[in-house]
Amino acid sequence: MDMPDVSLRSRIAGSGWLGSGGSLFFFATVFVNLANFGFHAAVSRILGASSYGALGAVLSLVVVASVPLAGLQLASAQAQTRAEPGRSARRLLSRTLLGSLIAAAVVALAAPQLDNFFNLPSPATVLWLSAWLVFAGLSAAAQGTLMGRFRFGVLALGLVVGSGATRLLLGVVLSTAHKGPASAMAATAIGQAVTTLVLLFPLRAELRVRNAPHVPLSWFESLLSTAALTGLALLTGIDTLLARHFFSARLSGIYSGAAVAGRIALFASGALALIAFPRFAVARTTNLERRRILIQALLAVTGVAVAAALVLVAVPHLVVDVLLGQKYDESASVLRILGLEGACLAVLTLVVYFQIARRSRLALVAWPASGLIALLTWLLNPGPNALAWIAAGVVGAVTAVSLLLALVAGLTPRAARQPRSITVPPLRNPAEIDLTLVVPFFNPGDRLRPHLDELVKVLDRTNVTYELIPVADGCTDGSDAQLHGLPPDKVRPVVYADNRGKGSALHVGLADGRGRYLGFVDADGDLPAELLRSFVGVAFAAEPDLAIGSKRHPGSKVIYPENRRIYSWVYQRFVHLLFGLSVRDTQTGLKIVRRDVLAAVLPRMLEKRYAFDLELLVVARRLGYRNVIELPVVIRERISTTISLRQVRRILQDTLAIFYRLRLLRWYDVEPEVTLLEPAHSTLEPSVASGLG
Repeated sequence: MDMPDVSLRSRIAGSGWLGSGGSLFFFATVFVNLANFGFHAAVSRILGASSYGALGAVLSLVVVASVPLAGLQLASAQAQTRAEPGRSARRLLSRTLLGSLIAAAVVALAAPQLDNFFNLPSPATVLWLSAWLVFAGLSAAAQGTLMGRFRFGVLALGLVVGSGATRLLLGVVLSTAHKGPASAMAATAIGQAVTTLVLLFPLRAELRVRNAPHVPLSWFESLLSTAALTGLALLTGIDTLLARHFFSARLSGIYSGAAVAGRIALFASGALALIAFPRFAVARTTNLERRRILIQALLAVTGVAVAAALVLVAVPHLVVDVLLGQKYDESASVLRILGLEGACLAVLTLVVYFQIARRSRLALVAWPASGLIALLTWLLNPGPNALAWIAAGVVGAVTAVSLLLALVAGLTPRAARQPRSITVPPLRNPAEIDLTLVVPFFNPGDRLRPHLDELVKVLDRTNVTYELIPVADGCTDGSDAQLHGLPPDKVRPVVYADNRGKGSALHVGLADGRGRYLGFVDADGDLPAELLRSFVGVAFAAEPDLAIGSKRHPGSKVIYPENRRIYSWVYQRFVHLLFGLSVRDTQTGLKIVRRDVLAAVLPRMLEKRYAFDLELLVVARRLGYRNVIELPVVIRERISTTISLRQVRRILQDTLAIFYRLRLLRWYDVEPEVTLLEPAHSTLEPSVASGLG
């Protein structure tokens, strides 16, 4: 469901899509690309063919490394567009710095091997490459953060000053003074350092604050962005690689020259796609807003791409002479075809960025397209012109289909989809008290009644109106008999005969609650009732979306067997990888949820067992409820400390089911048609009705 977003970023996204410095960023990108062209033109003449060839080999590693860095940039921008105001980028930047230092150290240690492989005159070139990696990693994270905040003016300044002017000037000066590939690589690294410093300057204040709430980065988004951009890079160069394999050296050189000229406009379309990307990511208010931004960006990209294609088709010989020289004059016929392919690639780049912002696997469309080009080339063994037509035809067809799917996704209101009927009731009763606390249990033994009595005593001291709803989930040990004698004005038990799982019990109890906040706590007493005092205090003072207990909170005191600690840590890493949740612990059995959040989330939830807690957090995040406060807990020593393989299998199965519904089915995005059910005791055929005295 598209949730309203009244933040500053959403209002900016709703304005002109080239606003907030977007036009400056576009022209800065044009300048930087022209400066890079000048850098290569000047350095190639100063260094000569031998040293420039060595530099080109090292710069090819820069191109390879730039793909995952671009993925990090997009993931950082997505994370920032979703972040609450006041979230700090310090953690993202510090972790990126650590990863960049590790990568740089690996490259530096491999310097002797790389020197031998590329026939470099000294290790200095590779060492400058490792320095570039450090600054490039930081720059990618900083660029993503500023993109997500729509600070395109700062991005433009950083690119022009560092990667453009500084690199060009230092490249000429250092290459003239020290004629070797290391001098040009030093200019590249220093230019990147200047860009990074400019980008970090507006972030300096938050970098000094250590404990500020951080911007959570999704591993899924990082992997999707990197994979999608890698596919685009492969699709852009697959025909050139095939030409090198199937053609003679001369023909492959002719084809490569045409390919370079044919994609000359891609840098401009790429800049426009970057400007549109954070607006795609943040435009969650309505699909009309997403449609407007997509069409505006599409018109701009198509205009640039068509203009470039017309020039390449109309005067290919002139373009070849200017860019490559007369010896490449045979490239003209191939260039006409690849000019059309370049225009399609420009549009496809925008569409891929759009799908990345939607977290859709349709962003990976370039991979099968590359495979199809390779397969057709292998089957047909074409000449240069025929290979160009194969590439242009496949790219054109894939672009048309991808654009159609993007427009359908952006234009079709989700409310117009077929609503689904669900069997989980909404919150049936009006909010009449402050707090509802549900206690689900199945065969808890004699620990239940003391825990319930303690919960009543603690809640009596909180000065909030409350109700306690113990839910007996098909107990077979007679523990439901312990519910007799509890104060009927404060305790409303529900007992049903068959065991359906903790999640089902929570569905029943929460749906029947009357509190402005509704929560649940485990029935075994491992979590002391006294914890409720701090939870209730935080909930009613800060009014978060959710207040949850966390075993991994620094203030928690947990008596836990070592094997359980390991299982918990591994599972939470797995959950973070799949869902990108910013919380450290999803499974501690004490949570309080604001009523409006639960009313939106509960009808979408399906989990009946122990993954209920995880699904609650995942769906709340999906619907835009991200104000989650983690609180420390005390966990007493458990009597039972074993986890069966069956339980592990079920938990993993349920976790993957949530992932499948979230990422593939997009189940949680569809507006449900709620089916009103009878109260819990009638629907579930309990053996003991609610309200036991």
